[in-house]
Amino acid sequence: MKPLKNHQAIFLALLLLTVTIHLASGQDLYRRRSGNIAAPVSAPHLQNWLNAQEHSMEDFFEVDVSFSTFDDGQNPNAYALWTEPGDGKVVFGESLLLHYLIEGESGKWSILSVMAHEYGHILQRERGIELEGRALELHADFLAGYYLGKMLPGSLREQARSVMAASFFDFGDYWRSSPGHHGTPQERMLVALEGFSRSNMCLEEAFDFGADFARYR
Repeated sequence: MKPLKNHQAIFLALLLLTVTIHLASGQDLYRRRSGNIAAPVSAPHLQNWLNAQEHSMEDFFEVDVSFSTFDDGQNPNAYALWTEPGDGKVVFGESLLLHYLIEGESGKWSILSVMAHEYGHILQRERGIELEGRALELHADFLAGYYLGKMLPGSLREQARSVMAASFFDFGDYWRSSPGHHGTPQERMLVALEGFSRSNMCLEEAFDFGADFARYR
């Protein structure tokens, strides 16, 4: 892994985008989606920002990932695909992206939370972790929280932490008997916050600690 100071310099540079840019991009996306035009996100500022996040997370998690958007219609979602080492894919739904963009400044922390969760899944597959179901999802939540906690400077930490916690709470469900159960709202929020608080760890330590934390929740 590269020295932390290099990661932070890159990450801080990405935060220079303004609320106006996010809203303008969201309005462009809304106009296209409301006209039932199925197309990748093309607003230049938004696309450049997403590309920058892709490179930052690839570097941080030490994975090779292809990132793209897709038309998720009325079912906002994002997910990770992996078939073999070096062939990871993360796709982010445009409805989900729009949902966060219209929130303005705080929406970027939710977008980063979702992206980091999916990149965490790619890292899990690359390392062959022996988790499944709910524990696998909670571990990815931990890694997402860890990413934000590690990359953010003090001046932005509290706002990002609060938005991230609320986002993961919203991701939770109570379908405990379902194979697709990802964890309750409280579990997902608490695990992400635990990851956020472990920013003093290196990636290897956080990965192993987070796996045990998720496994025994």
